[in-house]
Amino acid sequence: RTGARLRVLPLTSNGDWVNEYQKYFTDRTRIFAATQVSNAIGVCTPLKTMIAEAQKYHAFTLVDGAQAVAHYPV
Repeated sequence: RTGARLRVLPLTSNGDWVNEYQKYFTDRTRIFAATQVSNAIGVCTPLKTMIAEAQKYHAFTLVDGAQAVAHYPV
């Protein structure tokens, strides 16, 4: 209804985040949502750098820390 588009950041075949994630952030980015740790494959998201990139565009950030809470500070 709003014309919003969902863009999913891909993982490499090793389960790592692609290094070019910066190209997914633009002046049209409004929300950045990520999980701290994947419950399916155990990949940790480089949140500090991704959140810093989202902040450049004043995007609201949502972090799902449910799977990480037992292992890392959230």
